[in-house]
Amino acid sequence: MRSTEELVNALRSAPSQWTDAAIVVAFDKRFEFVKEDTPDATGRLKLLEERGGLAIGLAGVENANAGRVFMAKVFPEYEGQRWAHRSIDRRILAILEYVRGFLVRGVGTPHS
Repeated sequence: MRSTEELVNALRSAPSQWTDAAIVVAFDKRFEFVKEDTPDATGRLKLLEERGGLAIGLAGVENANAGRVFMAKVFPEYEGQRWAHRSIDRRILAILEYVRGFLVRGVGTPHS
């Protein structure tokens, strides 16, 4: 398991074509984000982990020919583990419209 500093560094090195990148922190019945512009991102991630969250991947918006596309990637240490992919896929699909509204139009305020 990587340190919070390493996870924040992974966020800062998210694919350059992604905008509004964030670490996806999974909980039992929800997930939260630590966005790239979060003041004290390391402290915020540590707090979420202390509350039982698990940083499982990155999410962001990629500009594509057809418009903006929501992207997500599981961290390498969870690659090949079905629970992580199912978790991030299910959770992302469940709130995709909300997140898309926030990331694309700046509407709403998901936890940062």
